[in-house]
Amino acid sequence: MSTSPSSERDDLGRRTFLKGVAAGAVGLGLSGALPRDLLAEEEVPSGGTMKTRVLGRTKVPVSVVAYGGGGLRPDGVRLLQVAVEKGINFIDVANSYGGGKAEEAVGAFLPGYPHRDRLFINTKLSGLKPQGSAKQVYDQFEAKVRQSLARMKTDYVDLVMWPHGAQRVEFLKHEAARDAMRKLREKGLVRFFGMSSHENYKAVCEAVVDDGFYDVFLTVINICTQNVADAGQPKSGGRRPGRPTEDTTALLKKASAKNIGVMVMKAAKGGYLSSGTDALLAKAFPGESSLSRHQRLYRYALNQEGVHTDVIGITQVLHLREAIQLGCA
Repeated sequence: MSTSPSSERDDLGRRTFLKGVAAGAVGLGLSGALPRDLLAEEEVPSGGTMKTRVLGRTKVPVSVVAYGGGGLRPDGVRLLQVAVEKGINFIDVANSYGGGKAEEAVGAFLPGYPHRDRLFINTKLSGLKPQGSAKQVYDQFEAKVRQSLARMKTDYVDLVMWPHGAQRVEFLKHEAARDAMRKLREKGLVRFFGMSSHENYKAVCEAVVDDGFYDVFLTVINICTQNVADAGQPKSGGRRPGRPTEDTTALLKKASAKNIGVMVMKAAKGGYLSSGTDALLAKAFPGESSLSRHQRLYRYALNQEGVHTDVIGITQVLHLREAIQLGCA
């Protein structure tokens, strides 16, 4: 899943950004009706250029902030359009997001965008459990990928992730699944392979780096995971129970040495942060006043060795503003 910023944001820049925008229009459902000058010069300073990094051995330059499409829906496609206009070229979705609606939103955008080759689109084959013979496994993979392509109205996907949310190393070792993915690439339906992990992610992603099959991995990286000894325990209770924090510093060094693409998620996700988060941020960014709390969390993750892009969940205008400001800073 993508990093989903909390709706409770710092007030930094909020008054300026939301001036003149009706409160109801900020929600995702009405974002498609927002004016084309939504991110005008007074809202997001002009002259900035979105920074890019080459995504490991894919050799593709991608924006340092990726559009996390967990909440992307067809009626909110205007946010995606503005994001691309402002330089975000990496779109991250999954076939499970909104029951396929996130991919349909990409499909609502792509036909009117003349530069498909400038975009890098990732989707995930959520819930796919390969079974049967090698041919049956391939048929399962092809069917899932073609469903995604049909929803997104594109002939190919740049990156496909399977497994989505691997918890154990053995999830990665399905040879028939690997053969199926290779065949999909030979057919031109898929360009690169990736996987994601939310739990036991340090061990799982180390296995990915050592193995060499996958071009990219997506995992949890934030200021608490990289400072476990000083972070304290993640907050628990309610709908967002505390999640595991695992120091991936050594993993990132190894991934960098092997030129594996690294995508960050949960950089600002409450369940992965702790009571020590703000103290760690104050130490990492002494005297910093120009960035919001979320932006500092994102920047910290992007500052880690080997990291190429931070997937930021965007469901509101404010989320998009912060992502663009950070990416162009």
